[in-house]
Amino acid sequence: MESTTDNEYKNIMILFPDSQSRIYKEIKKRVASTFAIYRNIPFFLYAIRKLHVSLRLPFESIWYGDWKKSEENIETIILFDSIYTSKIVKWIQKYKKNARLIFWFWNPVNVDLLNELRPLSCELWSFDKFDCKKYGLNYNAQFYFSTVHAMPTKRDFDIVFIGRDKNRLSKLIELKKLFDSNGLSTYFHIVSDKSFAFSIKTKPISYDELLSITMRSNAILDLVQDGQSGLTLRTMEGIYLKRKIITNNQEMQHMDFYSPENVFILGVDDIALIKQFVSSPYIDLPNSIMAKYDFCNWLDVFMKERS
Repeated sequence: MESTTDNEYKNIMILFPDSQSRIYKEIKKRVASTFAIYRNIPFFLYAIRKLHVSLRLPFESIWYGDWKKSEENIETIILFDSIYTSKIVKWIQKYKKNARLIFWFWNPVNVDLLNELRPLSCELWSFDKFDCKKYGLNYNAQFYFSTVHAMPTKRDFDIVFIGRDKNRLSKLIELKKLFDSNGLSTYFHIVSDKSFAFSIKTKPISYDELLSITMRSNAILDLVQDGQSGLTLRTMEGIYLKRKIITNNQEMQHMDFYSPENVFILGVDDIALIKQFVSSPYIDLPNSIMAKYDFCNWLDVFMKERS
């Protein structure tokens, strides 16, 4: 259950990759000092910024968001990982040197980026327990928001997948054919990572539209990348929107929210029973488990645990 106020987190700043994201907007409701890592710019400048940052040219800070000018008494800064963030860490340490800086890998660890960050005086955290063990990082689980809801509606699909292909396209197509052959109705919206590559869909959809489509389904397909054990947003949506989860993440069977009625693990469970799994009732989770993955609990873990 969420119970937070601006005063409770008034000394925390969060730097997030995308100010247009629903996740960003939900965070900002809870933490007033939430900013986009990079400032909004006209579309024609995006290519110039990407080139500037990728070439590691001087004065990268001209692209930083309004957080750069913030004069508030910030004690802790939480920086979500993005493609280019090591220079930002250096800038923060130079100009906001009294703040505790937490770098949170929200994606599988990029080893090159990790090696750049190691010599710097920031705390390194990850959402993935295997990455934490492998690279000696601090662990904090994936999060979601108990206040995010979508309107109940007619269920048009048995299984939905919405996301980028991330080198999973052939596997996704294979699974779609498998589900279809078992008499299950599917909705797959796969966004290609490369504009010239084949994809079932080519354009991303808004998060609100994703929620709407998810609410029209019985189950969510959560296909993690090779080597990933951390929970994804798709898993969180399954938990908070009360939708079943079909996943290749075998670590799910060890999670506190796991039940065979709600989670089907590809490569472990009998695929012949997939239709029975999808059509059977969802089993509600205890409130204590729901609260564990709430955003405010995620923040509290950082506040209680110091490296």
